[in-house]
Amino acid sequence: MYSREELINFETLAEGVHGGYGKHEYLIINSQSIFDDIWASTFKFKTPPPKPEINFTKNTIIAVFYGWFITGGFTIQVIKIREISSQYTVYVEETYPGPGSVVTMGSTNPYHIVVIEKLTKNVNFLTSHVEH
Repeated sequence: MYSREELINFETLAEGVHGGYGKHEYLIINSQSIFDDIWASTFKFKTPPPKPEINFTKNTIIAVFYGWFITGGFTIQVIKIREISSQYTVYVEETYPGPGSVVTMGSTNPYHIVVIEKLTKNVNFLTSHVEH
């Protein structure tokens, strides 16, 4: 049986390595109040960029956080989103420094927040870990 597969477009709302959300977590956000809390937490240590207006009847937010690290060299990014039959798969890439890598000496907390059209199926996250 043929399985329908489609790449889903998404837009980055915020991305960086100096966030304030302290957990290693992937979130699906479908409400304004939760988005408000996550946005405030992400930018609690710096002036936040203007928070985008999101229509949650038409859109879903996906936020991925890598957690706290005592050095630089760590990143996280939503690479692509695919719809395959009965589910969505969100491909996330987490990078980390390899042995001998030169990194900044300061805490980091990588994050990537994206918006997509409203999700109507189950979501699966597929993570790749890349040493650089």
